[in-house]
Amino acid sequence: MTHRLIAAASATIFIFFCYLLGKEISRREDFAWIAALLLCTSYRFILFGRIPSDVLCSHAAMAGALFFMFCTFKEHQGTYLSAILGGLCLGLSYLSNQWLSFFILLLPFCIVFLLFYRPIEWRRWRQILIILAITLFMVCIPYLHLDFMNNEPYRYVFGKKCLLWTTGSHYSWSFYIPILWSMGAWTFLFLISLLLSFWTKQLKDKQTYLSAFVWLLLQFVLISAAPQKDINYLLPLMLPTAYLMSSIVVHWKESLGRRSHHLAEQLFLINSYALSAICLLLPIIGYWLVYRAGYMIFDRYLLLSIYTFIISGCLFIASWKRTPYFIIYSLTALLCVGEVMM
Repeated sequence: MTHRLIAAASATIFIFFCYLLGKEISRREDFAWIAALLLCTSYRFILFGRIPSDVLCSHAAMAGALFFMFCTFKEHQGTYLSAILGGLCLGLSYLSNQWLSFFILLLPFCIVFLLFYRPIEWRRWRQILIILAITLFMVCIPYLHLDFMNNEPYRYVFGKKCLLWTTGSHYSWSFYIPILWSMGAWTFLFLISLLLSFWTKQLKDKQTYLSAFVWLLLQFVLISAAPQKDINYLLPLMLPTAYLMSSIVVHWKESLGRRSHHLAEQLFLINSYALSAICLLLPIIGYWLVYRAGYMIFDRYLLLSIYTFIISGCLFIASWKRTPYFIIYSLTALLCVGEVMM
């Protein structure tokens, strides 16, 4: 039970900093809110929130570090407090899973920050030194133990971590297929958001969309270049993916019914009506996969089926009325009820 609570707390922290970072990047609260909802309702993120893992703890701490570092180098917000908290989060991320989040989350974000946002002001070198000093101190904490290399568990873990990036493993392209179904209900929305040439002509806030796209692309390149691959490495990709999809949803909210592009409206209708149809079929699928398998009693299955039919109707109406935010809220409510009843 304690391990499940730790996993849930790490997932909550990850979502919280996803919201805060999205709000700072886009300067829009609705963008950050939609991105957080898309992240927390993604299939793989729900799984990680139920399974204890040091990987999720590491990424949650790194998400906090990205937020505090972004605030440190923003105009009129370069405080020493944000630098201290950024260094602490970097250190906690290393203590959780060493260099994994540094390689997959921090490095691509720093490149995106330099490319799309205001360059670092060198007059804030004191904040940079504070971040580096605190991070270095926390990195050295495990090695300050006088008997570190004589302790068998420490020596085993240290050797495994050192060999992680030196032993190669060959994976086919099927390794990247889980990127699609990791989004769960938002898979088609994710595919829509990858239409770079189309959305760069349609979106008003091109900077947020392009920064998320380049961030995701850099992460994909780094993971492909890594000699050792693991399915857990795909989790950090969900942070820029949530921002990428949120940019499209916000654009739909502002443009549908107001001289919107015909293709953009058609993509919205296909996505929303498809979600409504899937919700309508869920009780039938759930009867064979959940109720008949013994994972749920009949009373709960009946209540969940009725609620699913109601949500399907709400999605149909929201599609007809062209209200994308209501679609996100409806599916979030459905997934929450499903998690409680399972």
